[in-house]
Amino acid sequence: MGGQRVALVVAIDQYENLGLSRLVAPAADAEALAGALGDPELGGFDVETLRNVTSSTICERVEDVLTERKPSDLVVLHFSCHGLKDDAGELYLAATNTVPSRLSSTAVDAVLGRVWWIFLGWGAEPDLDGGDVDGAAEDELALVGAHGHRTEAFEPV
Repeated sequence: MGGQRVALVVAIDQYENLGLSRLVAPAADAEALAGALGDPELGGFDVETLRNVTSSTICERVEDVLTERKPSDLVVLHFSCHGLKDDAGELYLAATNTVPSRLSSTAVDAVLGRVWWIFLGWGAEPDLDGGDVDGAAEDELALVGAHGHRTEAFEPV
């Protein structure tokens, strides 16, 4: 029998910093995705939704969710928010308290899943740049993401 199915859905559409415009889609996106994932006929996930929270709250909940997992569990992390890059080109996910000039201390580093993957000792770092996870053994944890790729949204920054 498979492990637990857990999803953390994060939606940020309001920002304290005036340089980050309010978004229209995240709340509806999160509600629709949480509904589909949580539906026993579709996803069967235990879903937690966070809306308009700080970067520290997001990091704490992601860490809680991931450190409570076993390799047989399936975890979905979904973020609907502004994405910002620092001067080195590293991607950060904006939270309500994000200050664009202070991303490392006020935003969520987009590679946080990779860091926790290694920290938890679940094996070699995953290939997030197009690696095939379909062939993973049943007892392996697979991490799928859009690392290194830019996904355009329908709302302007």
